[in-house]
Amino acid sequence: MNDRPAHRRLGPRFKALLPALVFATALSIALVYGSKIVFTGGLREIGFSSVSIKPFAVTDVLWVAVLSVLLTLITSRVPGVYEWLLDRGMKPSSVTDRKQRTLLHAAASGGMAIAWLPMLLTYAPGGLNADALFSIKQALYAGTSIGWDNHHPVLYALFLQPMLELGARLGSINLGMLIATVVQYIIMAGVLGYSVVWLAKQRAPVAFVISTAAFYALFPTFAIFAVTLSNDSLFAALILLYSLHLVDVIRSDGQLLNGARGIATFIVLGLLLIFCRNNGVLVVALAGLTLAGVYRMRTKLLYPALIGIFVVTAIVQGPVYDMMSVNKPLVEALGIPLQQMGYVVVTGGDISAKDKVFIDSLLPAEEWALHYSPSTVDPLKAKDGIDKRYLSQNKKLFATTWLSLLYKNPEAYVQSYMLETFGYWKPVIGRAGVSLPLMTNNKIGIHRTDLIERATGRTLGPLFDSMTRSKIWRTLLNIGVTIWLAFLSAAALFSLKKGRYTIALTPLLGCWLALMIAAPIAFTYRYLLMFVICLPLALLLPLIASADSDAELADQSAVL
Repeated sequence: MNDRPAHRRLGPRFKALLPALVFATALSIALVYGSKIVFTGGLREIGFSSVSIKPFAVTDVLWVAVLSVLLTLITSRVPGVYEWLLDRGMKPSSVTDRKQRTLLHAAASGGMAIAWLPMLLTYAPGGLNADALFSIKQALYAGTSIGWDNHHPVLYALFLQPMLELGARLGSINLGMLIATVVQYIIMAGVLGYSVVWLAKQRAPVAFVISTAAFYALFPTFAIFAVTLSNDSLFAALILLYSLHLVDVIRSDGQLLNGARGIATFIVLGLLLIFCRNNGVLVVALAGLTLAGVYRMRTKLLYPALIGIFVVTAIVQGPVYDMMSVNKPLVEALGIPLQQMGYVVVTGGDISAKDKVFIDSLLPAEEWALHYSPSTVDPLKAKDGIDKRYLSQNKKLFATTWLSLLYKNPEAYVQSYMLETFGYWKPVIGRAGVSLPLMTNNKIGIHRTDLIERATGRTLGPLFDSMTRSKIWRTLLNIGVTIWLAFLSAAALFSLKKGRYTIALTPLLGCWLALMIAAPIAFTYRYLLMFVICLPLALLLPLIASADSDAELADQSAVL
């Protein structure tokens, strides 16, 4: 008979239940308060005609409590599902030697490239959004008619430059863009194909390996982003590689970072992430600090590696960028604070005379309502919006004014924050946030040519359009759903007492936190594309962790 006190006996059960409770409570808050947001589809419209927020009520707290209990009961069962799958003995893949891995990589990457080809031929020379157009202009004209601007990373423009110049020398900027798109297309297929090989190398179930390859090949999102020229596609691919490397580090108990190859991979991927997108610094810092906290002195090379990464970053983005006259706009990091100030102004909030002087200096009071859109800061930071030079020269005054308005208008700040970020935490939104490859109007000669229509007289455009309008695609396309699936994986790992495996999810967490701190728009799928690219890894991670536990126990039994 067990004489321990009841609360002691319940301790382990509560610890196992705690991750599920935390996840369920967070999701319940997102569901209840996300339902307050009414969105009708005009993301960039000025004013509150297309998006608004219902008043908070005391009953909301009750709904959160009820949902938390129900979702905790459901979530607490998820670890058991992974253990059941492991006990069931699902047939593992048997890719063992280098030749088999090479063949699988070629087959997976080649299959994806073939599956995506109709999208590329229909939307040749590729999708071109406004950000990519700016990068192309930098690549072609930096130092002449326009200068460098790190709002659109310099590294990506330098990546495009030789391919665009090659096309120009051959007499067609359109050809140059097509070459750049094809190179990106090949990189994406290669990286996603490598992830399939990596899963097989971990002895993932054969069905899961095949499903992952099919998911990448047939799910329209990957074809769209493979043929849309954008640093977001390459950044998401880098996040996947970085996350896979972190799993390898975890499985080696940190020892991989004590070898030349492992630490070199960590450094190169870290630097690429930082220079491919500005929020890469947060990703690398979060992953590095987490590794240091878990493995401490067992990974001695990690510390000089992190210092080296951030020293190189500081030198390049400091003196080197200054020599290149690279513009480093401050306004991009202040999107949410600006939106909160704008919300207070346009809704007639409490503003002191002193605060009003600063606000009017940024933008005359009567013009805030003409530029304020609740779900994107773009109109405020446009050329005719706030005075960006005055803002950069008065950073301290901006901070004190923001704090002053926060003290007087806390509820307005919360509401503004919700309206500016809801696409990144609300599981269901009114639209998907991504479309078929766009062709932004431009004056540099880039235009679309449907190569299939030219060759056959018929186009696949309507077919692709119907695919992207299907309910299944639009449901899975919702970035909020994908984010919560990643968080669910983290909760399952902690419940399985394999919390160290969540280190592999820190790159995703870093990307998400960066947007929650400085989101320029309420939802855009490309900003968190890495969540859907890493979805197979996130879903399989608890199974990998559980399998490692069994392997460790088997090794211990063999020794005994």
